[in-house]
Amino acid sequence: MLLGGWALWRGGKQVRMSLSAQRLCVLLALHGGQRRSYLAGMLWPDVRDGQALTRLRCALSRLRRQHDRLIEIDGQIVALHPSVRVDVNELKAVARDVIASRIGREYLGAVCDQLVDPPELLLGWYEDWVLQERDRINQLRRAAHAQQASSHLHRGGRSASARPFSGQPRNAALAYESPPLPAELSGPDL
Repeated sequence: MLLGGWALWRGGKQVRMSLSAQRLCVLLALHGGQRRSYLAGMLWPDVRDGQALTRLRCALSRLRRQHDRLIEIDGQIVALHPSVRVDVNELKAVARDVIASRIGREYLGAVCDQLVDPPELLLGWYEDWVLQERDRINQLRRAAHAQQASSHLHRGGRSASARPFSGQPRNAALAYESPPLPAELSGPDL
């Protein structure tokens, strides 16, 4: 998970990782599989293309050695392994379901509470691409909350019962996880 801050879990234990490896994993989690040149340019925008690609090659090599099955490389395309679960993607999927009215009434309140109060994306990270994604997620959360409030009012509820969206982060310990496989990453129950 990436909400709140970075944490990587494997077999129920938190794994340490270099900042460059963290940034690479986060970029892949937020932008999906990408070409090497795109990743290098996003992660090291202030260096020449050749030097950025060399840094990416080194980061990928270390990641593959230390964390088997975390990433997949297919020619020029680098992606997270399909089994890696990322909380922000789950949050976005729930928000889209609320906006499209695909959440049953009996679950709507609980689901929207998750959308209103989750911690911010990657607190303490200030790269432009993280800030842009944080803004996109907050807009999606606001739209889902507005849809939930509108649905509540149409069902005869009071507007006061729909909690306002604060956009402010909560403190929470979060993780980036995947299903428990021997060489896979997994997280504790949160």
